[in-house]
Amino acid sequence: MRFIPLISSSQGNAAYLEAGGRNILIDAGASAKRLTELLYGVGIDVTRLDAVLVTHEHSDHVQGLGMLSKKYGVPVYMTEKCGNALPKAVAEKLPAENIRCIIPGQEFFLGGLRVLPFPTYHDTVEPIGFCFWEGANKFTYLTDCGHTDKRLTDLCADSDLLFIECNHDVDMVLASNRSYALKHRILSNKGHLSNAACAQLLTELSRRNVGGAILAHLSQECNTPDLARITVESALRVAGSDLRIVVANASGPTGIFEIGEA
Repeated sequence: MRFIPLISSSQGNAAYLEAGGRNILIDAGASAKRLTELLYGVGIDVTRLDAVLVTHEHSDHVQGLGMLSKKYGVPVYMTEKCGNALPKAVAEKLPAENIRCIIPGQEFFLGGLRVLPFPTYHDTVEPIGFCFWEGANKFTYLTDCGHTDKRLTDLCADSDLLFIECNHDVDMVLASNRSYALKHRILSNKGHLSNAACAQLLTELSRRNVGGAILAHLSQECNTPDLARITVESALRVAGSDLRIVVANASGPTGIFEIGEA
């Protein structure tokens, strides 16, 4: 498996996964033109895409979805509820024949890649994350999740690589000029995962055979890459873990990550 985070922030999210003989875009949170440019920049021709997987319907995850699918004929895999809740500007461009409905908790295959969509905790109609397996190799993608629990921890365990939300610093949210309603939404158990919550999760997972983690979906107003990394690495150090941590780039590709066995 080969994974490339393309953009990751509260403003836009998209990532590329090559596995099982398939070329997959996870989320499409930029214009179709920008997504095409991002893929081209890492050597991927957009016409090679076999699928777009969608975590939920917020615009920072689906902005270019309709046009990309329409222009290049790419199948879109999402839950039925998510499809029904897409922003009008996205839905009206998305050809119905390109939609493939998936069910949380029900595995499916894309070529030789086994995919498990699983429910997460976010203020959308049916948010999901994904576990991917190619042979013995496992990759887990989990963003936009207000809290974690044993179920999610168990799903993340044994991942060769984990792409995990590390959205905000709680004190920065509370001190910001954002409205009370927005602060409450972000900090709720259906909002976003804080640096501290991410650190706690990764500390637990460092004892459960996780190979490394990419910190994702950082708030551009209420977080910084250094703060997210230091918070997580400090907690891991206290726990005696040397788990490898990388912070995802907000506005461009983070790097190429080879997952599992060569």
